[in-house]
Amino acid sequence: MFVKGFFLALVLLLIPTFSYAKDYSYYSEQCEPLRSEVVHILQSYDISTDYYYLMVAESHCQIKTSKAGAKGYWQMMPRTARKYGCDNPENLTCATHAAAKYLKHLEEKCGKDNVVFCWHDGGTNFLKKQNKKPSQGAKGLNWQFHHLIKTDLLDGHELEHES
Repeated sequence: MFVKGFFLALVLLLIPTFSYAKDYSYYSEQCEPLRSEVVHILQSYDISTDYYYLMVAESHCQIKTSKAGAKGYWQMMPRTARKYGCDNPENLTCATHAAAKYLKHLEEKCGKDNVVFCWHDGGTNFLKKQNKKPSQGAKGLNWQFHHLIKTDLLDGHELEHES
């Protein structure tokens, strides 16, 4: 009886967390103050401003470090950030310039349809995988990325530049 009660209490405690975690509009609102700067930088590299939503999906605009070691708003691995000119992936401007350069590279090497998968699954190493199937994490990120784009468009928001 104690075990059932414990699990019931745990489920009841977690329900608000799960529903909150899936409220993507909250993430968009949280990221809104950063949108203008990020979109401006992406435009300067002549890549799709939709990648703003990749940042939203990756970090929900919170500076954090993942279990794998990815850091900052864009959740870039520090080595990748340095390779693309950013020593501080927790700095929005620096990280966005590095992300834009990396995204442009991934578009060229992986193709636009695979950019999010390559971003999540080790860059162009994704293409070297024998089965070229994205990980569950990459699939989830790709779904969230596209969901955020659709949701924002349905809410009447439109980014300034689409490539």
